[in-house]
Order: sequence, then structure tokens, then C-alpha cells
Amino acid sequence: MQITIHVQVLAAVFVVALIMGAVTHKTSFCAMGAVSDWVNIGDTGRMRAWVFSMAVALAGVVAQEAAGIVNLSGETFPP
Repeated sequence: MQITIHVQVLAAVFVVALIMGAVTHKTSFCAMGAVSDWVNIGDTGRMRAWVFSMAVALAGVVAQEAAGIVNLSGETFPP
């Protein structure tokens, strides 16, 4: 069986998702918990971490598109 680029990409994404899931579980990274902390006790620590992670993700996508690494002009991958 030949391993195609699609299988390689999906395997890499699975490994990254597994690592990110373990980190978020260990650090109690939770959007609902962040909102709950902010509303109920006025603590914005988890909310700031959540917003920062969204900003980093957005900046990463924009940087990759500007560098020509990815093309987000309506195409999907894998096909």
C-alpha cells in the first residue's frame, strides 16, 4: 500500500491534535470556563489566554497565506 500525501497530512494533523488535546486538558483551557470565570468571579486570566490563542492562530494563517504556503481562495484540501 502506497502512503499518499493526503494520508501523511491527515496523520500529521492527528498527531498535532493529540498533543494539543493533551496540553489543553492539562492546563484546563476551556472557552466555557473562561467565560464563566469572567462573568461569575471577574477573573479574566483564562479569557485572555483564549483570546491570545485565537490571535496567534489567525496571525499564523495570515502569515502562511502571505508567504504563499497555503492558498485559501476557495479550494479545499484534501479533495
